[in-house]
Amino acid sequence: MKIFINRKETDTAGMNVLADILSHHNLKINEIAVAVNNKVVPRPRWTDTLLNEGDKLTIITAVCGG
Repeated sequence: MKIFINRKETDTAGMNVLADILSHHNLKINEIAVAVNNKVVPRPRWTDTLLNEGDKLTIITAVCGG
């Protein structure tokens, strides 16, 4: 299945659960926020959020600065 992660087309290798895809991409889950098709998905919902062909994920990484 093909989805878009931050506007880049990505093959999910048969995975369709948001948490599995984030884990597969080695993302630090405590440092990101995720939206699917422009709707923020709360972290507790990542394990039961199913993705569909063509879905668009936006992943925002927290950055500290000063």
